Amino acid sequence: MGMTPQVELPYRYQLYGWLMISARPLPFMPPWPDAASTEEDSVEVRFGPVAVPADTPVYDDGFIALHADGSALLTYPEVRIAVAGGRTIRVDAPTDISDAYLHSCLSGAAMSVTSHQRGQPPLHACVLDIDGKGIAIAGHSGFGKSTTARALLLRGHRLVSDDHAQVDPATRLAQAAFPSMKLWTNSADHLGDTLDPAMKVSPMVGKYHLPLRESYRPTPIALTTVVILHPEPKLEHPTLRHLTTQEAAMALHHLVHRWRLAHAIDKGAAAFHWALALSQMVPVAILKRPDDLHQLDRLCAMIEGLAASTDRRTEPVR
Repeated sequence: MGMTPQVELPYRYQLYGWLMISARPLPFMPPWPDAASTEEDSVEVRFGPVAVPADTPVYDDGFIALHADGSALLTYPEVRIAVAGGRTIRVDAPTDISDAYLHSCLSGAAMSVTSHQRGQPPLHACVLDIDGKGIAIAGHSGFGKSTTARALLLRGHRLVSDDHAQVDPATRLAQAAFPSMKLWTNSADHLGDTLDPAMKVSPMVGKYHLPLRESYRPTPIALTTVVILHPEPKLEHPTLRHLTTQEAAMALHHLVHRWRLAHAIDKGAAAFHWALALSQMVPVAILKRPDDLHQLDRLCAMIEGLAASTDRRTEPVR
């Protein structure tokens, strides 16, 4: 591993409302709209050797190692990433790493760690603009978030973020991410999407990035509802239940992206307070679905109906 360290950071992108400054092009990221804007809230992406810290991690799940100073080391096949202070990301990777694999490394766990280091816990969810309403489709890995979101995009709605939602409970604003999502091959086949082999998420995973520039909303949207997907193998038809505020707080807390990491950082305090605050501002419902794709149209119609039934305004709380 190893790339020549670079000093200049000429490339500017917008991600979750942050200015991301990079030493190399990141073509999956949306460009920063104003090159003259302040860099006070920037995230720097640099490239070069990353050493393994000598101290024993305070948390280590075999992929993310958190150290006593709050910095984290992420270890991918052939790639090592150090994240510190919610501001700096250093990538140690082969010089010929594909744009798709680099994007996977930067947009996944690295962004989750960055969010936690900033005290801004991320929700494990896709966010869509459904007829002007911000709807978060949340759930654990493999529960069908991206597949359901993609099906809704095919019905004319717009993508705000995929898999990782950055939401401010005080304003209900969900920040925009990037104009693509990740899909498994079986989901793409069912939905009629053609996947580009060059867009493979990683050399080891049968999942692909799907560019969605025409279906992307590049601006934040205020959440009106969080829908939690839950597959039930023996269920014949989707069922919807609205959660109480207390139930919603508990459910949101468990759906903080990398919640074990959050617990290691501050014993989960930031994640707990974030979930409690969001549950008091945004309705949460659990949508149980059959554990296959045959009820996908009905699932989408239920989510559209839920969006239509809300009377919350789409503007953020001031």
